[in-house]
Amino acid sequence: MKKAFLTLLSLTAATLLLLLTPSCSGLVSPTVPDSDSESTPNAENQRYTLSGSFSMPSTSAAPAELYTFNSNPRNAIPDIPDLIYTVKAVRTSDGYTKTTSSNGSTYTFTDLTAGTWRITAYAKKSNGTLVMQSGTKPVTLSNATPAANESLVMAPTSGTGDIDISVSWAADSKIGYCTWEFSGSITDSGNGTGPTVNISLPNVSSGTYLLNLNFYTSSTGEKPIYSCTEYVSVYPELITDSWAASTAPHIGSDGNFSVTKECVETFVYRKIYVSSSGNDTTGNGTSERPFATIEKAMARLKEVASKGIRASEISADTPWELHVTGTPTAPTSNITGNAIIDVNSTIGHLAIIGEGSGATID
Repeated sequence: MKKAFLTLLSLTAATLLLLLTPSCSGLVSPTVPDSDSESTPNAENQRYTLSGSFSMPSTSAAPAELYTFNSNPRNAIPDIPDLIYTVKAVRTSDGYTKTTSSNGSTYTFTDLTAGTWRITAYAKKSNGTLVMQSGTKPVTLSNATPAANESLVMAPTSGTGDIDISVSWAADSKIGYCTWEFSGSITDSGNGTGPTVNISLPNVSSGTYLLNLNFYTSSTGEKPIYSCTEYVSVYPELITDSWAASTAPHIGSDGNFSVTKECVETFVYRKIYVSSSGNDTTGNGTSERPFATIEKAMARLKEVASKGIRASEISADTPWELHVTGTPTAPTSNITGNAIIDVNSTIGHLAIIGEGSGATID
């Protein structure tokens, strides 16, 4: 009996040892991955890059601080070096948020995870006033797109700011009077005899406004000898006090708005006037200062058309118009009196129109 008990005990111990041996060897043996996915880093641990730049709606005048934004702004804008720029990225799957600071022209995230993020940019003054904000854009990052670039368009937020800009003209420009008028949601207007006219409006709602300017020899009701349209941007708690340098013939590299003699001489309406009482030396093609010869008028027309002036306005329905008064000298070239003719590829469409009952081209 004792021998049988010892035999049973030995068999039991051997069985336990066999059962434990695979388990113990498993503690020190390397685990073979079930698939290739386990041999790559976890997607949650990977980081992706999102970067981009800021832009603003085209404008001529705005606060001077905004010129760091855009290398080629249009017209007048405000001056804002003390703005604090941030970009917020919100992961759509769970609302997790990341933010990054910006220098006002570009932004970069380097630690975003895979997934879809909604990004928004903000620009605030040091006192916390929100001046500009972009729209919100979705961006998806993944192994297929580990880096993305997204431009954000900044726009004024609600609030009020001030306009304080000036326009001037040179003494030899023959300008003696100027009128200005805003169009759109503000309709303020004014005039002045210069040579500098200040446009000052307080508490204007933020936004971008069209400013129409006309310059005359005097205030006696003549047609303007120079005109232009500018875009003026207003931002909350800022003063729009600067013109964008070199963005128009009348805005110099120093940002000064000044209509020169050259501006007036090269200013051409879509309608060009020629009269037997005109002058090819002192005339500029306007109705009050017409050219004397069609040859001079066509030379001026070719000059401005070759520079793309008013190119977007010219079509068969709205051609250049050559208005003839009296009996001016005809050119030696083969220009005829058809209603609309193609002169060359730069001019495109031209209508020759007789002014009065006796207008002829000899």
